[in-house]
Amino acid sequence: MGICESNHTLHRLRQTDIKLYRGSSAISPDFKHILIHNLSNGMDLYELGNSAVQQRYRVPVDMDANYPMAVGFTNNGQSVICGAQDGHVRVFNRVMGAHQQTLGHEGGESILIDVSTR
Repeated sequence: MGICESNHTLHRLRQTDIKLYRGSSAISPDFKHILIHNLSNGMDLYELGNSAVQQRYRVPVDMDANYPMAVGFTNNGQSVICGAQDGHVRVFNRVMGAHQQTLGHEGGESILIDVSTR
């Protein structure tokens, strides 16, 4: 069983049976939101203290591969970012959910599993 909690509010956000899957999450710079790679179709954004999904961002996911993809906030929390199993990084508008940019690279088979916004 996995439980996501805010260090500031200590409210339980969501409880799920995570089995053997591994995901990743990030807290927004203003400590109001948590972004979670959902291991099935992309990222979900929650307001801390609320279990309802506030925004969804679709990223290609191979559920059988089970690679933990890094997620994060950038642009002072106005955009969200996620690595993907196709080797690309996708950037979305946090509020509207609109895809803003795909950062790609040339090369052979590769999987991007970590993203840094610093």
